Amino acid sequence: MQFPEEIHFPSLQDAPALENAYSIAMQKGGVGKTVTAICVAAAVARAGRTTLLVDMDPQASATIYFKYLLKAPITESMYNLLVEGKPIKPIKLGRYVSLLPAHVDLAAANQLFAALPTTRELPNRVLARALAPYAPHVDYIIIDCPPSLDLLTKNALTAARYVIIPVSTEEMSEDALPNMLNTVQDVRRDLRNGNNPTLEVRCLLPTLHSAREREANSTLARIHEEYGKDYCIYPPVLRKTKYKKAVSQSVDVGSLDPELAGYWNEFTATMIFQESQVAP
Repeated sequence: MQFPEEIHFPSLQDAPALENAYSIAMQKGGVGKTVTAICVAAAVARAGRTTLLVDMDPQASATIYFKYLLKAPITESMYNLLVEGKPIKPIKLGRYVSLLPAHVDLAAANQLFAALPTTRELPNRVLARALAPYAPHVDYIIIDCPPSLDLLTKNALTAARYVIIPVSTEEMSEDALPNMLNTVQDVRRDLRNGNNPTLEVRCLLPTLHSAREREANSTLARIHEEYGKDYCIYPPVLRKTKYKKAVSQSVDVGSLDPELAGYWNEFTATMIFQESQVAP
């Protein structure tokens, strides 16, 4: 995976959604966005294809996930790329996965995008412009969003052709889902700030599911009843302690558990590679 030494950015007007980009987005925190992004990137790698993992969260969850693999301090981040317009070199995490890291200063972008002369004309399209030179050099771009519906998330949705929405099988997460879906609709229509009419909800992904819990099963059933006619709902990600162990080692959970590797391989084949359909 080779990225060009010299990078040229298009204008905001000429920065459409990237056909190979997927955003992982949900306004509710703690639903497994970062884990989903990392598991998908790892499954893409197992298939011998390349991924650029983009951390758009000022909490830098995806970046911190790999803290045991990063051999040197991070000196440039998404803030430099998006706010300063400075090309940054992705960090190689392996043969097939690279990372554009985040830093807490990225939070300032929510105000700066709408104020800076270089971005205020179409503030939703800043990420699309920034990623355009990288997109041709990887098979897929996976964008990990912050737990909010702010300008950073709207940038991620405007830059991506598809969005995957993790929703944990608990009532508070279910209650947040309508706002997330409304934001997708807003991004499709927002001509003033830069819209993305091609944005497609690839699937709703139930997460942190415990089949032994009545509340979790009831929530999952309601999600299917309420949204199943309009959206693909993928079989749930089960709550497993192996995920916590993977975080503590900065590794993909699939390297610890063949069964979980199989789940994410199948998810990626269906939702990312689009090689098959979800069984009814």
